[in-house]
Amino acid sequence: MATYTPGIAPIKAEYIIHNHREAAQRAAPIDDDAAESHTGPDPAAGPSNGAKRPASPSSPTPADGSVALEENGHLNGGEAPAKLKGGARKKAKKAEMAAAKAAGKSGGGGGQNKNRKFNTMRDEFAVCNAFAERRACPNGESCKWSHDIDAYLASKEGDVFLPSPPSLPSSSSNPALSYGSLHHLSDAERTAYLDEWYSTSAPFVTWSRQAPATMTTCPLYHSTSTRQLWSATAPATPFCPFGFRCRFLSSHVVAGEGEENGRALPWGTEEGDMARRLGDESNYARPTLFKELRLAKKNQNRKDAWPLTWAIQAALEREDREYQRTGVDGKGKLELDPPAAPAHTAAAEEEDLDALANGSTSSRLMDAATSQSSSSVDRARTRRSEKRRLNWHHHPLYLAPLTTVGNLPFRRLCTTYGADITCGEMGLASSYLDGVKSEWSLPRRWEGEKTFGVQLCGSKPELLVPTAEVMAREFGEGLDFVDINCGCPIDLVFKQGAGSALLDHPRKLGRIVRGMDVALGEVPVTVKLRTGITEKRTSHARILPRVQTEWGAAAVTMHGRSRKQRYSKRADWDYIKECAHELRESVRVWNEESRHADEEEMQPIPVIGNGDVYSQSEYYANLSSTGVDVEMLARGALIKPWLFTEIQERRDWDISSRERLDMVRQYCQYGLTHWGSDTQGVNTTRRFVCEAMSFWHRYIPLGLLEYGPGGQPSMNDRPPPYKGRDDLETLLASGNVEDWVRISEMFLGKAPEEWRFTPKHKSNSYAKSGEEGEGGEGEG
Repeated sequence: MATYTPGIAPIKAEYIIHNHREAAQRAAPIDDDAAESHTGPDPAAGPSNGAKRPASPSSPTPADGSVALEENGHLNGGEAPAKLKGGARKKAKKAEMAAAKAAGKSGGGGGQNKNRKFNTMRDEFAVCNAFAERRACPNGESCKWSHDIDAYLASKEGDVFLPSPPSLPSSSSNPALSYGSLHHLSDAERTAYLDEWYSTSAPFVTWSRQAPATMTTCPLYHSTSTRQLWSATAPATPFCPFGFRCRFLSSHVVAGEGEENGRALPWGTEEGDMARRLGDESNYARPTLFKELRLAKKNQNRKDAWPLTWAIQAALEREDREYQRTGVDGKGKLELDPPAAPAHTAAAEEEDLDALANGSTSSRLMDAATSQSSSSVDRARTRRSEKRRLNWHHHPLYLAPLTTVGNLPFRRLCTTYGADITCGEMGLASSYLDGVKSEWSLPRRWEGEKTFGVQLCGSKPELLVPTAEVMAREFGEGLDFVDINCGCPIDLVFKQGAGSALLDHPRKLGRIVRGMDVALGEVPVTVKLRTGITEKRTSHARILPRVQTEWGAAAVTMHGRSRKQRYSKRADWDYIKECAHELRESVRVWNEESRHADEEEMQPIPVIGNGDVYSQSEYYANLSSTGVDVEMLARGALIKPWLFTEIQERRDWDISSRERLDMVRQYCQYGLTHWGSDTQGVNTTRRFVCEAMSFWHRYIPLGLLEYGPGGQPSMNDRPPPYKGRDDLETLLASGNVEDWVRISEMFLGKAPEEWRFTPKHKSNSYAKSGEEGEGGEGEG
């Protein structure tokens, strides 16, 4: 039995690669710290104790002016390092920067590939979108795009083959919720499906040898439909919104005699009919919203666009003046100022008395009543009992908000594996208010997400409160909660005073929480924290006792690491336990105070723990030792999305390579449904398949591991170069970006020659052919 060394995955001897050439083709270990923007000393500077890492003899002179050291720490057997000055120092710095840039291009070392760019892929033949979708072109003959469908189809690339999803059990009440998943099949049905479509040896998919195009499947055609606007009970017709531009066209357009262009068009309604699209996603922003936000930014209609925000900011400013005068800060539900009443004078009072004596109402009182009723701001206090409560004390499974990879298709995938709570990617409040369309796509929700929220990041109430007001107005019923990010460690966010920077400003954080709580109406506000900025860990003392009793948050998440720590150490679940106790103790003290005797008894809000949950055994151990209500899954779910199933079924799942490949098929179908089935949608899906593979390839199959008694897999363990139990398992473990593209081509067709993908981690950037990794699509 192999000896387990913490940090090194104990691969069984028969799977370790000893051939140096073969081992060299494996990706370098992933460094999650280096792949993020640096928040502490540069890793190249060496250990945190200040000792400098020895440079190799071939290294350029460091930019600080000191000459490179030999391994013994001195130059030429004992001389102290010489300091460079003036022009020599500038030249040394330029040489160091050039060497670092060259190392990044060749894939050497770790760190993040910054400034990734993604080009938009479209058909070479520019056809009119409206005409291709069988809609009337608004520009008619003056349209600059072609209306020649036959010419377009002649130049268009052939259809992409995608296998049909597994049929669902007849007992399924809502087939759309499990579309494409193997999870609900019996063992025999699952095996039959895998045998039909996949092999463990090259080419790995059975349709690779020119499958008939008529067998392909369009995910959009099966998940979208139309219905006449005037008939809510009319049968829905399957529909593909991309028409002739769909890369899976043969699944819903077939040749037919006498039809337009010689083709039957079964995806839409007859020309002139009005129809609505019935998809499986919601939370679409109104088309006019972006213009309204732009006008508000120019201060042309800000008060009309955000009427509640103005009242909230006035109340916060009033409290701030009181704080400056007395040192007493605002607590509890934020009280909005009543609308200003007309001036009250002796003459006005005389008029009121005369009017009452005559059985009428004075003009002054009439004006006051009219002003009160016409106010666009609802100043009625929303009581705690009227807020939607987050009943998360039964340990639901929470998928963390994840930047870039935590998109709707990935959340949908995790939901099919058992995720109960999902949260959209972190969005910047400033970008929402600027009307950035890509930001407003983040709240999009799939119909199968049981409990869904969005996460906002901002530095002050002036940004977050109006964003919350607009979101509540636009999506109201489509949001179950809104989370405030107080944990993002990225330098760009931190320097703006947002993310984890708020941990050092609890008073400002309290103003943000209380202001958003009013702006969101019935939608609850949650807060995500870290232990602190440094290792001093101050969150439990400065924030936890106030987050519920004084600020009114509906749930709080504690990530068991500090900003500075990042991923260098394991999450501190003992501290998370301390935070849970601190919050519940603050609620107990609040309930026992005599001044609250007449108020409803406060119940502790859900406490959510986050950090290093990679197996069902770790999950249940944390649950029993800390007493948290919920555990949030982040990197563990990124590496193995089926972690939710393992926890639900209390088993370690040695998932097969064919099941993992089918998970890619499932993700592709969800991606095409979300991003589109045209050329652009196909290659956007391809990009995010590669993003997902940058995490999925890190999974080490359980059958390859050899832990001793009490040992268990850890996401921080890095394996030596190894091979899988079959060729497909070896391919899925590859850290080579070319292999990720190859896997995407199995389901999305061959990637265009000009398409490139640059991974986030530099260690994955190398190519077998030695080509320089070029950027395809920007990080977002």
